[in-house]
Amino acid sequence: MSERRSEVQSRLATMNELDEVLGAMRGIAAARIQQGERARVAARQYAAGIGAALASLTVEVPPPAHRTDPVDLVVALCTDRGFVGALNERVLDGARATGGRTLVVVGSRGQALAQERAVPAVDGGGMTAHLGGLGDVADRVAGLLARRADLAAGTLTAEVVYPRRAPSGGVEIERRRLLPIELDTLPRNGAGPRFEPITMLPRQKLIAEVAGEYVHARLYEMAAESFAAANAASLEVLQAAHTHLDQMLAELRRTENILRQDEITAEVLEVITGRMRDG
Repeated sequence: MSERRSEVQSRLATMNELDEVLGAMRGIAAARIQQGERARVAARQYAAGIGAALASLTVEVPPPAHRTDPVDLVVALCTDRGFVGALNERVLDGARATGGRTLVVVGSRGQALAQERAVPAVDGGGMTAHLGGLGDVADRVAGLLARRADLAAGTLTAEVVYPRRAPSGGVEIERRRLLPIELDTLPRNGAGPRFEPITMLPRQKLIAEVAGEYVHARLYEMAAESFAAANAASLEVLQAAHTHLDQMLAELRRTENILRQDEITAEVLEVITGRMRDG
């Protein structure tokens, strides 16, 4: 019986250590959710400013691309990390539902899932697990898009599919058109007469550079939102694991108490039996 109690105590010690690790992971995930949300808000504000600059450079606004137009390329923002439940499956399913001709998957977990499902996909590199890597993700995807088309000319239709935190809680899959840039939706400064901006570069070159910066800002915003959502999904999984672990710890503590009480009872009976023999 003492051996069994020692085994239970050993399991208790191990599970208590695991509980501490899960607690630390939950704290990190919660902090990264806040970091991602702040980065998303900042990127959205920056993208709005760049969009206004791009709008001021364009005299004629082309007709907007319709959501029903064929999609040339779809970027799926998945994760490199585990403990996110079925998040990567949902993102990949959402990306495939768009019917794009080319699928680019960012994140090693999503790439492994695409290979497992025999889904043809272009390797978009890893998805950062840290806030400081969001710029690298945006740079990489923007560079891939720029190599395939002129970002300012609207010669490529591209969408991004990524997870985002729902206002009511939980995580939902978002699908957003990135290219061609919908110039009619960009904010235009002022409501009065429109004056041509003073520029130092050739107009087309400047438009191309500003368009590239706008696409980069939008990608950074989506990557930040995906970063926050992935950590929210991770926090949900870790919280469920914590709850399950607490239940197991409570059961083990009850078992240990019963075994300790059985040992005490056995010792008392042994003393009583010994005295009865001596008497």
